[in-house]
Amino acid sequence: MAKPKITFLSQTELEAIHNASLEVLEKTGTVVESTEALDVLKNAGASVDYESCQVTIPPELVAEALNRAVFLADWKRVSIERPFIEMSKREIADLGNTYKVPFEETWSCYKGGDMHCGTCGTCTERKEALKGFDPTEYEQKDLL
Repeated sequence: MAKPKITFLSQTELEAIHNASLEVLEKTGTVVESTEALDVLKNAGASVDYESCQVTIPPELVAEALNRAVFLADWKRVSIERPFIEMSKREIADLGNTYKVPFEETWSCYKGGDMHCGTCGTCTERKEALKGFDPTEYEQKDLL
C-alpha cells in the first residue's frame, strides 16, 4: 500500500491525536526547567518531580487549561469534549470497525515510507488494536 497523500484530518483523526497527546502528558509527561512553572503546575494538580523537573499532567487539568485559554481568546464559554478518553485503543478500533471506518486509508507509522514498518511503537499498537480486522500491509511481517 502506498502512503496516502496529505489530506485534511477528519474529526475522528483529530480526536485520536488529541487523546494520544493527553496520554503522553499523563503517562510520560514533560520536562519543565522553571521552578516557578513547576510550582504553578503542582498547585494546579499536576504531578511534579522537582529533582528531574519531570511533570505529568492529568487529562482533566489539560481540559481545564484548554477551556480557559479558549474562553480568554474569544470570550465565549466552551467545553472540550473527549468521547474516547475512557476507552482503550481496542475499544475505539472495535467501534470504528462497527461503523466501517476504512482503516486501510489511515496511517500510523512513525517511520514513514510507502508501507507501515510493522515494528515502531505506533505500528505495534495499531496491530494490537486492529487484531482480527487489520487490512494493513506491513514491511516487517509477524513471524507467527
